[in-house]
Amino acid sequence: MERQEFTADVADLVLSIARKIGATDVVAPDIVALSNVESLVMRHIDRNPGISPSRIADQLGLRTANVSAILRQLEQKRLVRRAHADADRRAVEVHPTAVASRNLSRLREEWAARLDDVVPTVDQAAGEAVLGFLKGLDAGFDGARTR
Repeated sequence: MERQEFTADVADLVLSIARKIGATDVVAPDIVALSNVESLVMRHIDRNPGISPSRIADQLGLRTANVSAILRQLEQKRLVRRAHADADRRAVEVHPTAVASRNLSRLREEWAARLDDVVPTVDQAAGEAVLGFLKGLDAGFDGARTR
């Protein structure tokens, strides 16, 4: 298989699987529902606590004004808090809250339950290889956005 065909197939499958995982209209009542862009920003903050709003925008390829609006929405949902940086009181850092941590934990439980019935039985090594590949793919995108 050619590289271009392989990468196109990977993209197609990842998008299809992501849509199916996210297609749950009804989530547990204790999970704070997020839009796709809120979820993208929240995931980035969770992985980069203390990040500035401008870096969020830059690294995710979003407009600063849009990130500001999303952060306001996430603050209203009590998922993030903004604080002044210790080193430079003029700088703002964004941190996930305890509510966000509980929300992510519950969401991961829901994902695991949702996938439990559809994930084929595979040996541990094969599963870890797929997970490693997907993590590398995700990290590659993060690196590409900061160049």
